[in-house]
Amino acid sequence: MNFLSSLSSAVLSAGSAALAGATNGVPGLPGFQLGERVPSFDGKSIWTLHDGIKKDDSTTVSVFSFDAAAVASSHSSSGDRRNLHPLARNALRKLRTLRHPNILKFIDGAETDSAVWIVTEHVRSLATELNSRDGVADESKVYGLLHIATALAFLNKNDASIHGNVRAEALWITQGGEWKLGGFEVCTKKDEDAGVLWNSGGMLPDARSYASPEVRKSGWGVLKEFEPSSLDSYHLHLLLYTLFNGPLPPAFSGSSDVPPALPNTRGAIPASLFQAWRRLGNPNPRPRLKTDVFLELGLGSESAGGGWWPSNRLVKLATALEGFSLASESERAGLIRTLKDVEAKAGSADLPEEFLKYKVLPSLVRAFEFGGGGPTLLPLILSLAASLPEKEYSASIIQPLIRMFATPDRAMRMALLEGLDKFSDKLTSKDVTERIWPHLLTGFGDVVPVIREATVKSILLIAPKLNDRILNNDLLRLLAKTQVDPEPGIRTNTCILLGRLSRHLQPGTNRKVLVPAFARALRDPFVHARIAGLMALMATADCYEKEDLAGKVIPAMSICLVDREKAVRDQGYRAIDMFVKKCEALTAGMPDTAIPEAEGQAAAGNAVSQNQPGLATNTAGAAGALAGWAFASVSKKLSAAELEAPINRAASISNGSGNGNGNGASPLPTHLEPHARVLPQRASSESDISRISSPTPSFPGSFGGTEDDEVEDWGGDLMDVNDDDGDWNEFEAGKPPPPRVDPFAARLSSTKAKPPVRKGGALKLGGVTKSSALRIPMDLDAGDNWDMDDTPAPPKPKPIIAPYAGAAEADATSATAHGSTSAYAAPSPTRRFLPASSSPEDRFPSSALPASVLPTAANILPAAKRSRAVHPFAITTANRA
Repeated sequence: MNFLSSLSSAVLSAGSAALAGATNGVPGLPGFQLGERVPSFDGKSIWTLHDGIKKDDSTTVSVFSFDAAAVASSHSSSGDRRNLHPLARNALRKLRTLRHPNILKFIDGAETDSAVWIVTEHVRSLATELNSRDGVADESKVYGLLHIATALAFLNKNDASIHGNVRAEALWITQGGEWKLGGFEVCTKKDEDAGVLWNSGGMLPDARSYASPEVRKSGWGVLKEFEPSSLDSYHLHLLLYTLFNGPLPPAFSGSSDVPPALPNTRGAIPASLFQAWRRLGNPNPRPRLKTDVFLELGLGSESAGGGWWPSNRLVKLATALEGFSLASESERAGLIRTLKDVEAKAGSADLPEEFLKYKVLPSLVRAFEFGGGGPTLLPLILSLAASLPEKEYSASIIQPLIRMFATPDRAMRMALLEGLDKFSDKLTSKDVTERIWPHLLTGFGDVVPVIREATVKSILLIAPKLNDRILNNDLLRLLAKTQVDPEPGIRTNTCILLGRLSRHLQPGTNRKVLVPAFARALRDPFVHARIAGLMALMATADCYEKEDLAGKVIPAMSICLVDREKAVRDQGYRAIDMFVKKCEALTAGMPDTAIPEAEGQAAAGNAVSQNQPGLATNTAGAAGALAGWAFASVSKKLSAAELEAPINRAASISNGSGNGNGNGASPLPTHLEPHARVLPQRASSESDISRISSPTPSFPGSFGGTEDDEVEDWGGDLMDVNDDDGDWNEFEAGKPPPPRVDPFAARLSSTKAKPPVRKGGALKLGGVTKSSALRIPMDLDAGDNWDMDDTPAPPKPKPIIAPYAGAAEADATSATAHGSTSAYAAPSPTRRFLPASSSPEDRFPSSALPASVLPTAANILPAAKRSRAVHPFAITTANRA
C-alpha cells in the first residue's frame, strides 16, 4: 500500500508540474502556446479555460485543460477529481470523431494519465455572456437556438447518440456570433453498453438539477428504453427557460425524487416558441417533442403558418450569404440592399457587431473572391471591415484583395482602384512592390480612359510603399506618356500627381523632371491642365535652386500672363509674384559682386560704382542708362598704359575669320599710308550698291570702322568733296600702277576639275565650296536648313564692282579673262605717294577708268548729300575687298 500511495503521489506531482510548466506551451502539443486563463469560467465545468495561440499562423484558439491533481471542488461529491477523468477523456474522443458546422470545432488534443488537453477554435462561454452587463439580444438568442437545435438533431437522429449535457455552460459562442455545441463529457450512443452516461451521468456538475423526470425516478440507465432525443429535448426545454426568463427555480436543485415543474406562464419566451417549448417539457418521454421535429417546426416545414427562424433577420442574412453564389441577380441585389441598410444602422446596435464582422464579412469576402459577387460587394466589404484589428484585417481582407488585382476583369480593377484609399495604409511595401505594381502597369496603357485615369490617381496612395527604382525610373517613364494622353483629364491628373509626388522623389530627379513636366502642362490646350501646372509649380517651389527659379521656372510661367483664360492669367500673376519674392529672399544674402578685387583695381571699381546710373523708369531711360554704363565701365577698366597704346589693326584683322581664300592673310594693307588718296566712285544704280555692300570689319574700340573715318588723317592733298567749284578733271591724269592679278578671277578662270561634294554634308566654314567665289552675307533668320550642299542655291545676279584708281590694268586683265568689264571681287586698294610736281593726268590717266564711272557734272551728287553718299561708299568698297 505504501508503494501505491507513493506512486499516486508521484503521478499527482507530475501532473501538477506539467500544468504549472504549461505557461509557455501546451503539454504534448508543441504547436500551440498557452495564454491567460479565463477566470469567469472557473467552477462552471470540469474544465479550465485558457486562451491560446497557434504558432504557425498566430491565430487565437481556446484551450480546455483538465487536471486530476487540481484542487477539489464541488464537482465531485467525494472531492476526488480522478473520478472525472473518464468524462474528460470521453469528451476528447467524441470531439475528435464528430464533425459538424454547429459542433465545437476540434483542432488538436492530448492526454496523459491525469490530464487532458483539448484545443478548439476560439470561443467564449454562453453562460458568461448571459451573466454579463450587456447580455445577449433576443434576436441573437433565437439565431443561436437554430445552431443548437441543428446540432442536436444531427446527434439524436443521424448518430443515434445522446448528448446528455445541454446547458448554458456547454454552449459556446464564436467570434461571428454563432453558437456551437460542446460539453461532450457524457455523450453516448444508445447501443453502447459501456457508455459513460449510463454509469457516470450523475458526476456532472448540477446533474440533479438537469435530470429529466424519468431519470429522477429510474436512474440514467432507463434512457436506453426511449428515443435518443428524450433527454436532450427536456434539456432544451430547460435551456429555453434559462435564456429568456433567467435561472431555474430552486426546486430543481433539490434532492427530491419528485420532478419539479416550471411555471406554465410564457414569461419572456417568444410567442412563436411557446407551444413548442411546452411540448419539449412533457413529463412523459414518449410523446415528448423530438429535437429534429422542433427544428422542422422552427424552419416552417411542419407548420402552415411558418416557423420562427425564417422571420429572424440574422437567420435570413446568414442563409442568403451561404447561397449567394447560386442566387439570381435579383436575389443578390436584394441582399446587397439589405446589407447596406444594416450597415448604415450598425452604429445604433441594430445588429450585433460581431455578427457583421465575423459572420457577414467573411461570407462577403468569399462571395467576392469565388462566388461571383463581383465589384458590387467591395464597398460594403471595406465599410464593414473598417473597425477590424490590424492583424485580422490583413489576414481576412488584405490578402484576398491583393489576389483580386490579378484578375483581368475591368469592373473588378475599377472597384479596387476606387476603394484603394480605404485599405492602402494596411498594405506592406513588399505586397505593393511584388504583387500589386506588376498588375498596375497594365492600367497605364489600357484602352479604356477611365481605367487609365483611375490608375494615375491610385499611384499617390501607394507611392510611399514603392521602392526608389520604381519611383525615380519606371513610374516617371509611364507618367511621361500619360502627360500626353488624348484625354485632358488624364493629363491634368498626371500634372497634379507629379506635384504631390515630389516629396517622395530624390532631389536630383525633382530638378530634372518637374520643371519640364510642368512647363509642358502650362502649354496644354486644356485650361485646367494649365492651372494645375501653375499650382504644381507653386507647390514644389522648395524643390528648385535659385538658378532654376530665375532661369527656368519664371520664364516658363510667363506665357500664362497673356493666356486667353482669365483664371489662368490670375493664377499666373500670383505664381510669378510668389517666385519673384522667393528669388528676392534667396538672393538677399548674396554679395554685390562675385569678381575678386585685385590690387591696384580698387580705385577703378569705385569709379565704376560711382558713375553707374540708377534704375530706369522707362524704355528710353533704360537704353540710355545701359549704353552710358557700358562705355563708362569699359573706359575705366583700362589702365593708363593700355589707353596710350595704339590699336594694332593688322593683328585684329589677321586673327579674324580670314579673307575667304582659306588662309589667314588679310586682304587689307597692313599699313595705311597717311597721304593715300581714295577715289570717290558711283555705282550704276541703288541695287548695285545693295549687292556689293558687305559687313564692315570691326576694329577694337570702334563700331564697324565708321568712327575711325572721322579721326583718321587721310592726307592734305585730297580734294575737298564738299567743294563744288573744284576742278575734278585733275583726277583723270596720272601714271598707271603696275598690273596686278586678281586672285579671285584667277581662281574662277582655272580649268582644274572641282572635287565632288558629298551630298548632305554640313557646311564647313572657311572651306572651299561652290559658293565660295562670291561671299554674300547669309540671312541666318531665313530658315533653319543649314545643309547648303543638298539644295543648290538659285543663281544670283553677279554684282558689278567698279575698279579702283591705281588698279586699272588688273581690272582690265580680269575683264578680258571673263569677257566683260565686270569682276566678281575687287582687289585691295592701293595707296601710294605721288610726286608733288606731277600733274593730274599723270596721277590718274583717263585710259585707266571706264567712262561710266568717271565723275562729271551730270553725275555728281549735290553738295548737301555728297558727304553722306560718296565718302562712306568709298570706305565700304575698300573694306569689301
